[in-house]
Amino acid sequence: MANTSHFAPVAELGYAQHLGCCLARVRGSNPLGGTMKKVLVFGVFDGIHKGHRKFLRQAKKLGDELVVVLAQDEIVEKLKGHKPSFDLSERSRRLLSSGIVNKVIAGDRELGTWTAAKGERPDIIALGYDQAPLKTELEKGIASFDPVPDVLVMQPHRPDKYHTSILQKAAGGTAALKKK
Repeated sequence: MANTSHFAPVAELGYAQHLGCCLARVRGSNPLGGTMKKVLVFGVFDGIHKGHRKFLRQAKKLGDELVVVLAQDEIVEKLKGHKPSFDLSERSRRLLSSGIVNKVIAGDRELGTWTAAKGERPDIIALGYDQAPLKTELEKGIASFDPVPDVLVMQPHRPDKYHTSILQKAAGGTAALKKK
């Protein structure tokens, strides 16, 4: 069983407490002095809504650089049973134009390999409240990261209203959401 001591929901930690636990793990250097922390998130981001923006802002507050590992189109189809409304390059463009994200990289073409994430050497991996299956898989592979990042679960922002599946249903499916 993987060591899960690096996993903690943000709600269980005070924000200052959380930052204190992570500061000792910082590796990068900041041109203004001090050190920089890299935060990594995973997702599809097939149409960016308020819930996504809230999640990205929470993650960004945890460090200096926010990197998104964006799911490949074929992985989205495998996980969700349908192709994304927007292809990888368009989803990437939209994330970068949000002004929240510093970098977007394409995710792995095979689930559970973590190659893209490991290559970024994050200090923190921030997960969405609805990414429990990803958290379970990450717990199995986290020990293979060097160094092992802290993993935190972000708080939801009105999940009853701002969740992609709810928005798609209200819009009449993925094709209708794509037009908006």
